[in-house]
Amino acid sequence: MNPSLTIYLICALSILTVGSHETSEKATDELIDKLKHRLDDATANCLLSTGAHSIEVDQSWHDHSHTQSRSLKCYLQCMYKMQNYINESGGFVSDNIVAAIANATKAIVDECDTKAANIGDDCDRVYEFSFCLTHAHDASIAQLL
Repeated sequence: MNPSLTIYLICALSILTVGSHETSEKATDELIDKLKHRLDDATANCLLSTGAHSIEVDQSWHDHSHTQSRSLKCYLQCMYKMQNYINESGGFVSDNIVAAIANATKAIVDECDTKAANIGDDCDRVYEFSFCLTHAHDASIAQLL
């Protein structure tokens, strides 16, 4: 685990706990659950390698809002690679994606793949694919990554 990421999470949780004596165990558990994706080495590596902002990533995870920033697009592409949703030639691995997402089907993945197929830039292509899944078919980015 990335040490600076661990320190960030500990500080954030400490501030929240000290700032409000009323913080319930449930609220703390919910916060940890929302931030647990940052504890993952793949996530930390993708954040660092792409320069993506943690706020953008959090919004993608929880609000399904995708900004148009290059760094978020490349973060998504990095995470797709780490999760083996993209093969060596850059194509989407539909079997892996369908297996990871509860409401995804091969037809949905194929439809989103077709929408993104003619996009030459890898980051833009993954972004378009992800946008298709999260908006056209209500798949959660949390299920993807």
